[in-house]
Amino acid sequence: MENFKPEDKNQNNLFVWLVMGLSFVMPLFFLALTTDFYIFNKTVLFHFWVAVMLLVWVVMIFFKQEVTLLKNPLNLPVLGLVLVFVVSSLTQTPNRMASLTGPGMLMVSLGLLYFIISNHFRGQKPASRVMVCLLVSSVVLAWLTIFAYLGLTEKLDWPWIKTKAWSPTGSPLITATFMAVLLPGTLYWAFKTKEVMEKVLLFTVSLLQLTALLLISTLFIGKTISLNYLWPNFGWQIAVEGFKSLRVALLGVGPGNFLSAFSRFRPVGLNSTPDWAIKFTANSNQYLNLLSTVGVLGLAAYLWLFFIALKRTNFKGPLINKVLYICLSSSFIVQLVFNANLLLLMVTFIFLALFQPVKSAAEDGVEYQFQVKSQTKSWSICAGMALLSLFLCYWQGRIWLADYYFGQSLKTAEENKGAETYNLQIKAIRFNPFAEVYRLTYSATNFALANSLSTKKDLTDQDKTNISQLLSQAIQEAKTATTLNPEISNNWFNLAVLYRNLTNAVKGSEDWAAASYVQAIKTDPTNPLIRLDFGSLFYGLQNYDQAINQFTQTVNLKPDFANGYYNLAAAYKAKEDWVNAYASMQQVVSLIPAESPDFEKVSAELQELKTKLPEKTQEQEPEVPLKEEQKLSTPSPLPSPNPKVGEVKLPKEAAPEIPEEEVEEATKPATP
Repeated sequence: MENFKPEDKNQNNLFVWLVMGLSFVMPLFFLALTTDFYIFNKTVLFHFWVAVMLLVWVVMIFFKQEVTLLKNPLNLPVLGLVLVFVVSSLTQTPNRMASLTGPGMLMVSLGLLYFIISNHFRGQKPASRVMVCLLVSSVVLAWLTIFAYLGLTEKLDWPWIKTKAWSPTGSPLITATFMAVLLPGTLYWAFKTKEVMEKVLLFTVSLLQLTALLLISTLFIGKTISLNYLWPNFGWQIAVEGFKSLRVALLGVGPGNFLSAFSRFRPVGLNSTPDWAIKFTANSNQYLNLLSTVGVLGLAAYLWLFFIALKRTNFKGPLINKVLYICLSSSFIVQLVFNANLLLLMVTFIFLALFQPVKSAAEDGVEYQFQVKSQTKSWSICAGMALLSLFLCYWQGRIWLADYYFGQSLKTAEENKGAETYNLQIKAIRFNPFAEVYRLTYSATNFALANSLSTKKDLTDQDKTNISQLLSQAIQEAKTATTLNPEISNNWFNLAVLYRNLTNAVKGSEDWAAASYVQAIKTDPTNPLIRLDFGSLFYGLQNYDQAINQFTQTVNLKPDFANGYYNLAAAYKAKEDWVNAYASMQQVVSLIPAESPDFEKVSAELQELKTKLPEKTQEQEPEVPLKEEQKLSTPSPLPSPNPKVGEVKLPKEAAPEIPEEEVEEATKPATP
């Protein structure tokens, strides 16, 4: 034991104020300058805020010439969790930099926040002040939720704020989870405090939190907004399917890479639900999401944290300690239902950091788990911490600038300013070359510019060269996205659609498109929409047998998919196979509600097909049950050739590097 010095207390007050500011600002902060006004900007702010606190700690170490880490039973679980996230980011995700500087860096910052608080907060007052800041922030958030629900925000001059579902957290669900974590602790505090004024204020805060929760619930119940929730039975199947690989079982598919697991392991049964077309980027709840992304090791470290903090013996001591215990318990329960968002993770780690110092109430002395008094070693650790802080600021600054330029490019695209859009997207990619969405959008911009240039009345040789260069660049950027993360089916699907749009301009592009569709199917084998689009390619090439093969696999994956049967009927009609065409159209009629605008159309087509059936064929009229409305469309046609442009010659690098045997495997006849 060593005495706690008065000057240390003064220095620690700075950290208290910084954490108080973070607690108040984070739920309310947003910035309308990037593509995502809310979560993205909160994340960048959080990293900057933690980096500043880390620099303050570095300065203190520099002048004291010693490094200390106070003893806390949660230290090892936090370190273990951070380590698992970093290792998983480096080894499990193809796009390592995006994962490491995204969810991986977030966990590093959360770990740093924990250690900064747990090493510089003493006693009950700092914890109470931070809790009060969170409650004040929840009050402001509750009033904003009420104002939005009553339509009072519609008077403001911002279109994105004129909705009942608006919240500065970025989502009503995020607001609801924030309130749900704080409400039980606030109520307990209100019941147990002996101060009358404090009791009144806390009950008022509780009432506002509860009101906000109820109003948000009505938005979901009344279907004003959609929950888009992956049911746990599907989430569990996706998580455990990855256990076929020991490496995935231990470390998951990588932080922020759940979409890869979802696409590869999605159960076919999900296609029979209303959410079948949604690509979920997170699992059903936090624990299943950890199991999928950072594996058994990550989940074990996270549960270890809660196990140590929520032991029954810990519910004792000062009132604020019990409040923190209840809030932590609420966070544990909320995360059993929903995936953790940035705000929920931040308050959870703040509570974890505050919990032990409050319990020990070590005003008179402290125990060290780690202590270095050597000047050389202290300065070395100091330099490492400073570099980490500067890297946090530098990289988050780059990421923010990249998204700012990307957001501006989307605005100029809406104004049909092609050149400005092009240049802004180049800047975005320059600042963050690892963002797949930037590559895909830049690819689409190049293709759109080439398309626009090809419509000129008189094309010069230079125009034709520019078109060729733009198309080459479009393909190169789309291929780069598949290189950054080949496990994401959408990257391959985008490349396939791009090749398909070049079928009448670039020789061999139909084979390139087929190869890319195969990779999209390989990474998302139960997605009927990819099969449907793949079949449309063959239909446009008049390869009706392969079109029928893909459309058959489409309806095998989703038997209630009316548009799949409609496309299958079109392919059979093109082959003049009237019996199968009629049978497929019967399925369409049985899946379309009688009141649907498409019903009369498909009924007329069914009657027309009936006249072409062989005389001996006896067919019964299908029953017409009421189903959910589905929009019908025929197979997408291939683009018409542009005689002014002629055949466009692209370099060999434009072709995808995919073995032909994989294409042959994917185009085998479907099993009915």
